Amino acid sequence: MTEFTKIPPTALGHVVADVMPMLEDAAKDSYYPVEHFVRRLYDGTLQLWAAIDGKNYIAICLTEVLSYPGRRSVNICGLSGQDHTRWIDFIHEIEDAARAVGCQQVEITGRLAWRRLLPDYKQTAIVLVKELDGQATG
Repeated sequence: MTEFTKIPPTALGHVVADVMPMLEDAAKDSYYPVEHFVRRLYDGTLQLWAAIDGKNYIAICLTEVLSYPGRRSVNICGLSGQDHTRWIDFIHEIEDAARAVGCQQVEITGRLAWRRLLPDYKQTAIVLVKELDGQATG
Protein backbone atom coordinates (compact mmCIF):
# COMPACT_ATOMS: atom_id res chain seq x y z
CA MET A 1 0.00 0.00 0.00
CA THR A 2 1.38 3.39 -0.98
CA GLU A 3 1.53 6.07 1.69
CA PHE A 4 2.26 9.77 1.12
CA THR A 5 3.95 11.79 3.83
CA LYS A 6 5.73 15.06 4.43
CA ILE A 7 9.23 14.33 5.68
CA PRO A 8 9.96 16.42 8.78
CA PRO A 9 13.24 18.36 8.72
CA THR A 10 14.51 16.31 11.68
CA ALA A 11 14.29 13.12 9.54
CA LEU A 12 16.06 14.51 6.46
CA GLY A 13 19.41 13.04 7.45
CA HIS A 14 17.92 9.56 7.25
CA VAL A 15 16.01 10.13 4.01
CA VAL A 16 18.07 12.36 1.67
CA ALA A 17 20.58 9.65 0.78
CA ASP A 18 17.77 7.21 -0.05
CA VAL A 19 15.98 9.66 -2.35
CA MET A 20 19.09 11.31 -3.86
CA PRO A 21 18.56 9.71 -7.32
CA MET A 22 15.05 11.20 -7.42
CA LEU A 23 16.31 14.58 -6.18
CA GLU A 24 18.90 14.53 -8.98
CA ASP A 25 16.17 13.67 -11.49
CA ALA A 26 14.00 16.54 -10.24
CA ALA A 27 16.96 18.91 -10.49
CA LYS A 28 17.49 17.97 -14.16
CA ASP A 29 14.18 19.62 -15.01
CA SER A 30 14.85 22.77 -13.00
CA TYR A 31 17.20 25.72 -13.06
CA TYR A 32 18.94 24.56 -9.89
CA PRO A 33 21.59 21.95 -9.09
CA VAL A 34 20.60 19.20 -6.67
CA GLU A 35 22.80 20.79 -3.98
CA HIS A 36 20.50 23.83 -4.04
CA PHE A 37 17.47 21.62 -3.34
CA VAL A 38 19.26 19.79 -0.52
CA ARG A 39 20.43 23.05 1.09
CA ARG A 40 16.90 24.46 0.95
CA LEU A 41 15.44 21.28 2.44
CA TYR A 42 17.78 21.60 5.41
CA ASP A 43 17.15 25.32 5.88
CA GLY A 44 13.39 24.74 5.75
CA THR A 45 12.58 26.80 2.66
CA LEU A 46 11.70 23.63 0.71
CA GLN A 47 9.54 20.80 1.94
CA LEU A 48 10.04 17.15 0.96
CA TRP A 49 7.07 14.87 0.43
CA ALA A 50 7.45 11.18 -0.37
CA ALA A 51 5.30 8.39 -1.71
CA ILE A 52 6.41 5.24 0.07
CA ASP A 53 5.47 1.66 -0.65
CA GLY A 54 6.63 -0.45 2.28
CA LYS A 55 10.25 0.61 2.70
CA ASN A 56 10.66 1.83 -0.88
CA TYR A 57 10.44 5.45 -1.95
CA ILE A 58 8.53 5.51 -5.25
CA ALA A 59 8.21 9.28 -5.69
CA ILE A 60 9.26 12.57 -4.15
CA CYS A 61 7.74 16.01 -4.39
CA LEU A 62 9.37 19.31 -3.44
CA THR A 63 7.22 22.24 -2.37
CA GLU A 64 7.86 25.81 -1.31
CA VAL A 65 5.63 28.54 0.07
CA LEU A 66 5.60 31.69 -2.05
CA SER A 67 4.22 35.09 -1.12
CA TYR A 68 2.68 37.42 -3.68
CA PRO A 69 0.95 40.74 -3.04
CA GLY A 70 -2.30 39.74 -1.36
CA ARG A 71 -1.87 35.98 -1.76
CA ARG A 72 0.22 33.02 -0.66
CA SER A 73 0.81 29.91 -2.70
CA VAL A 74 2.42 26.51 -2.38
CA ASN A 75 4.52 25.83 -5.46
CA ILE A 76 5.30 22.26 -6.45
CA CYS A 77 8.78 22.92 -7.80
CA GLY A 78 10.25 19.46 -8.13
CA LEU A 79 8.96 15.98 -8.69
CA SER A 80 10.39 12.61 -9.55
CA GLY A 81 9.08 9.11 -9.33
CA GLN A 82 7.67 6.09 -11.01
CA ASP A 83 4.12 4.97 -11.81
CA HIS A 84 2.25 8.23 -11.18
CA THR A 85 -1.05 6.33 -10.96
CA ARG A 86 0.04 5.14 -7.50
CA TRP A 87 0.58 8.64 -6.05
CA ILE A 88 -0.94 11.44 -8.19
CA ASP A 89 -4.09 11.56 -6.05
CA PHE A 90 -1.97 12.49 -3.04
CA ILE A 91 -1.85 16.05 -4.40
CA HIS A 92 -4.93 16.62 -2.25
CA GLU A 93 -2.73 16.25 0.83
CA ILE A 94 -0.47 19.04 -0.46
CA GLU A 95 -3.57 21.17 -1.10
CA ASP A 96 -4.77 20.56 2.47
CA ALA A 97 -1.31 21.44 3.84
CA ALA A 98 -1.35 24.64 1.76
CA ARG A 99 -4.69 25.66 3.27
CA ALA A 100 -3.34 24.91 6.75
CA VAL A 101 -0.52 27.45 6.32
CA GLY A 102 -2.81 30.14 4.93
CA CYS A 103 -2.22 29.65 1.20
CA GLN A 104 -4.94 30.43 -1.31
CA GLN A 105 -3.57 28.31 -4.14
CA VAL A 106 -1.25 25.54 -5.25
CA GLU A 107 0.82 26.11 -8.37
CA ILE A 108 3.05 23.76 -10.28
CA THR A 109 6.26 24.62 -12.05
CA GLY A 110 6.81 21.71 -14.38
CA ARG A 111 6.22 20.03 -17.69
CA LEU A 112 3.03 20.25 -19.74
CA ALA A 113 2.10 16.66 -18.84
CA TRP A 114 0.79 18.06 -15.56
CA ARG A 115 -2.16 19.56 -17.47
CA ARG A 116 -3.34 16.12 -18.52
CA LEU A 117 -2.77 14.55 -15.10
CA LEU A 118 -4.52 17.32 -13.13
CA PRO A 119 -7.56 18.48 -15.11
CA ASP A 120 -8.92 20.62 -12.24
CA TYR A 121 -5.81 22.83 -12.45
CA LYS A 122 -5.72 25.57 -15.09
CA GLN A 123 -2.77 26.82 -17.05
CA THR A 124 -2.31 30.52 -16.29
CA ALA A 125 1.03 31.16 -17.96
CA ILE A 126 3.80 29.62 -19.98
CA VAL A 127 7.53 30.00 -19.76
CA LEU A 128 9.45 30.47 -22.98
CA VAL A 129 13.19 29.88 -22.85
CA LYS A 130 15.88 30.47 -25.44
CA GLU A 131 19.35 29.28 -24.62
CA LEU A 132 21.96 31.81 -25.72
CA ASP A 133 25.25 30.67 -27.16
CA GLY A 134 27.20 33.78 -26.25
CA GLN A 135 27.37 35.12 -29.82
CA ALA A 136 25.74 38.49 -30.44
CA THR A 137 23.10 38.43 -33.18
CA GLY A 138 22.89 42.12 -33.90
